[in-house]
Amino acid sequence: MAKAFCLISMTPSGRQQLSTPVAVFVFNRPSATIEVMKAVRWARPPTLFVVADGPRQDHPTDIQRCAKVRAIATDADWPCDVHILASDTNLGCDVRVQTGLDWVFSQVEQAIIVEDDVVPHASMFPWCENMLALYTDDPSIAMVAARNPLSRWGPADADHLVARRGSIHGWATWARAWTTLDRTWPERDPGQLAETINALHLPPLVKRHLERTVSLAQNGRLAAWDNHWDATHMLADTWAAISPVNLTRNIGFGGDATRTTNADDLRASMPVFSAPPATLKQHPQQPDPDFDEASLIVDLLAGHVRPEITRRLAQRPHLIGNENGILNEDLLLQLAPMMDPHRSLSIVRHLKAAGAASTALDRLLAALTDVEAAPS
Repeated sequence: MAKAFCLISMTPSGRQQLSTPVAVFVFNRPSATIEVMKAVRWARPPTLFVVADGPRQDHPTDIQRCAKVRAIATDADWPCDVHILASDTNLGCDVRVQTGLDWVFSQVEQAIIVEDDVVPHASMFPWCENMLALYTDDPSIAMVAARNPLSRWGPADADHLVARRGSIHGWATWARAWTTLDRTWPERDPGQLAETINALHLPPLVKRHLERTVSLAQNGRLAAWDNHWDATHMLADTWAAISPVNLTRNIGFGGDATRTTNADDLRASMPVFSAPPATLKQHPQQPDPDFDEASLIVDLLAGHVRPEITRRLAQRPHLIGNENGILNEDLLLQLAPMMDPHRSLSIVRHLKAAGAASTALDRLLAALTDVEAAPS
């Protein structure tokens, strides 16, 4: 069946005229919100959704900071319909994002989504819109991801790649995905979920990570909304369309963050590029399991603040247990990259060659270089 695409119009300056709504999620960081809104202002979306969390009771400065952020985020100086959903109380990142997306997709069929610590390259917006148009009628694609955690990946002439793990640090999706995929999977029978995971034929480490996510959720220990979303769309056997180059800069690493509190996190050092020209061709290659494994290794390595110590610990896994001698599954998963040091070294070198630079990467490189003398 022939594929229908939306008509892409251009502004007098020659840039693509955005027609897709943009949803911005904000809280209490005025300076970060200013940076994000500069990029949104350049894109000039016709509809802007602002989802704002409320002040925390034990943080007196939140009232003023939240009010300032809301004023910044809704100050649209271009023709635009602005809608705001603002909470009087603090819901927390996980509840606020999920309820905010429920609100957005009760009104529109698709949206580009950024949070107040994700600064997009200007080209991210038209690239996302092109991908949304390309896969709008393809239920096998659940999301569009502008952040590439590997900096660069895939064929040089591709405008996107297809994989399981899509980042939510600058992304887009459709109401058909967000509202219809089964988010009640933690209530399913564990045996049924195990069969579902087996049928996905994931790389071993990615499978292990998904199994751990499912286990945490079924035991009421999975809070992070993005981990829940990752599991939701993977268990539904859907994919992500991912930019082959990184299009966003995350400025949220540090003490103000909810979870990414390490300012020296290696993921903060990823360079940002301009999006490749869109060819509007579906599935430029077979889905890329190597991307899924490598991107997961990056996420796991980011937790290795002292890699020289975790490297030694990974060489003695029998010591990782509790008082009953039961191995700590969470720690074993975190240490998995150090248990395959040759693969981790190749990924660290890939990041360095792609332009990532940080002391965290340097420490990882120093902790891993000795593996070259050992057999792979």
